[in-house]
Amino acid sequence: MKTDGTKLAGLESWERLPLGSPQVAYGWLQYRVARMIYFENERDAPPVEQQPRVGLTSWRIFELADDTKRILTCLPTGIARITTRIVGINPKIRIAVTSSGRVYEFLAAPEMDPTNYSALVLNAVRVGVGPATDISDDVWALFQSHEH
Repeated sequence: MKTDGTKLAGLESWERLPLGSPQVAYGWLQYRVARMIYFENERDAPPVEQQPRVGLTSWRIFELADDTKRILTCLPTGIARITTRIVGINPKIRIAVTSSGRVYEFLAAPEMDPTNYSALVLNAVRVGVGPATDISDDVWALFQSHEH
């Protein structure tokens, strides 16, 4: 994923929704576009056997219309990923397990940088994730409530 700082003509007046708002994520159309974001080298995640656990520093969790929850992440390598549905969360050790069997460990608070947040949402739109609600702040609050 790369950004080049180019503005899209005619979109400068659109306002960005507040991060963490419970509004439907497809309010992304209301985001002010400050950069062009390119997605390159599209490919599936490696098999779970090759990558059973992933540490997350740039992430958000969205709840889809069918009540499934998915993690949107950008890995340190620059790879944007949308997980299979979350089947379990352990707030004490800050992990989620997805239907693929992969374990995701939350190493940092949800992504708040506007450019990175937009990239996560735009990647979800790009691959056809339907309307969804960002529940990341609620999940992070759950994790924090289990700290010692």
